[in-house]
Amino acid sequence: MRLLPIDTITCFQPVVNLVGASDTSGVNITWKSVSSNSLYPNPAAITSLNNLKLVKRNDNNCSDSSIVALVNQDNTFPTAIITSTNTELNCSIYTASLSAIFSPSNCTALWKNAEHLPLQIPIQFPHQGNTY
Repeated sequence: MRLLPIDTITCFQPVVNLVGASDTSGVNITWKSVSSNSLYPNPAAITSLNNLKLVKRNDNNCSDSSIVALVNQDNTFPTAIITSTNTELNCSIYTASLSAIFSPSNCTALWKNAEHLPLQIPIQFPHQGNTY
């Protein structure tokens, strides 16, 4: 039996698609969960941690399930570090520029004000005491 790590389900990629193929004509391919024995059609859209056997069955009802695909799941929430050019707004410092560093790096931000309305970039902070 071969164990193949396929992909990892994350907040940004909630589905992993598994596609089985055979060089032999007339082969029916399905996926079978190792833990629950649930069957999935081919291609299979997997949405949670799973070890799946690739089951190949030919016209004579002979089957082979020697390949196991491992679909990992990472439930880690993304994080952001917010930085500002100015930490204080007053009569002489009335603007600030915000930036964010994300982990994982493929995250993006949608900046909103306290009323949950989207803000345009660059963000201008006109009043002291506002929340963003």
